[in-house]
Parts: sequence; C-alpha cells; structure tokens
Amino acid sequence: MFRNLTLNSYIWILLGVGCIILGCYFGYVKWRFIIRMFPLPFGLVLSGISMTISGLTNGFTDHTLLGRQLTKLAILTAIPGVPLLAYGIWISI
Repeated sequence: MFRNLTLNSYIWILLGVGCIILGCYFGYVKWRFIIRMFPLPFGLVLSGISMTISGLTNGFTDHTLLGRQLTKLAILTAIPGVPLLAYGIWISI
C-alpha cells in the first residue's frame, strides 16, 4: 500500500498535514481572538485528514481492503470538511 507512492501522493500528504496543523493553530491559539471564524479550524482539520488519506491511498486508486476502508473514511471526512472550510473562508472575508 505505501510502497508505490508518487510525488503527487507526497504533495497531498504534506498539504493534508499542513491543513491539520493550521487548523489546530487556528483552533487553539486564535480561538480567543477570532470567534467568528468558528467553522474554519474544523473544516481545515477535516479537509486535512481527507487530503492525507487521499495521498496515502494514491488518489483513491488503492484497491486493497485497507485502501478501500481509508477511501470511505476520507470521503466521510471530506463531506463536512469542505463546506465548513468554504463557509469559514466566506465569513472571514
């Protein structure tokens, strides 16, 4: 599963980890100061989890049992994550 990762997969993993770290930063450090950006940290973390799993499964093309389960988990985290992220960006503009 993890042997045939391409450069694209590594980029998605790094983007996902970056989104998770940024979401934790906004949620923990900036929480007291920016209360109207409430959905943004949650959307960043959920989208980051989805991007990381997408990178691990090589763009959802891994057809092993673990790859299919991770694909389902990535889709389930992307469904609330992307709208929360979009709404958080929209209200922060």
